[in-house]
Amino acid sequence: MNSLRSLLAYAVSKKLLIHQMDVVTAFLNGSLAEEVDMEQPPGYLKKGQEDLVCYLQRSLYGLKQSSRCWNKTFTEYLKELKFVQLKADCCIFKREEPLTFIALYVDDVIVIAENDEIIQKTKLELSKRFQMKDMGPLHYTLGITCIQDQSNGKIGLMQGIYIDKLIDRYGLNDSKVVSTPSDPNGLVLAMLNLLVSQMLTMLAMWMTDTQPLDMCLCSGMVVLVGTVLNKKASLLPRHRLSILL
Repeated sequence: MNSLRSLLAYAVSKKLLIHQMDVVTAFLNGSLAEEVDMEQPPGYLKKGQEDLVCYLQRSLYGLKQSSRCWNKTFTEYLKELKFVQLKADCCIFKREEPLTFIALYVDDVIVIAENDEIIQKTKLELSKRFQMKDMGPLHYTLGITCIQDQSNGKIGLMQGIYIDKLIDRYGLNDSKVVSTPSDPNGLVLAMLNLLVSQMLTMLAMWMTDTQPLDMCLCSGMVVLVGTVLNKKASLLPRHRLSILL
């Protein structure tokens, strides 16, 4: 995520255009290096051939190596287009002439270039090899809403949609904001379960992805988990509500 923020900040400072594309069924583009057999899917069985299996030549969703196969396939094609994989982050590629950046996050592709002509040329190059969907200027990636202000050289990163999904997932839609982090009259919970730990992890991602000023608060909450496991566990839910809402 630090690499993405740095890349976007660089693009904005240099007044580069930032677009995005989506790879349709990305994992199906990977070629398997290993020998993988699969049971025949329903509807393909023929009488007398029930013991036969399918020999896979391409990766499928659900295989452990699918993501690696897809990444390798995409990387090799970009190298044919004269892109160089950055050592600092292997998900980002750079081409010097003309200056172009491509960032790959699973099936989300971010294209950055100096002008619209280079952007369209790069999109065409990618579409020749993969089935791509042109999403236009960057507006949403990795759970982050991006608002571009090219005239003033600014870009805003927000995670409102991510937070809404987080609140909905853990049933906090009807929760109210409180003025104090703890309830002086509340009951002390006996323990923190796995659900709370998962929510803390997701909340930490929000804080560190687009809210760098809240990293100290995030660290404090992690410490809080360790101190309240067998003590005042009721403090944590109210901390969460105060921050989320």
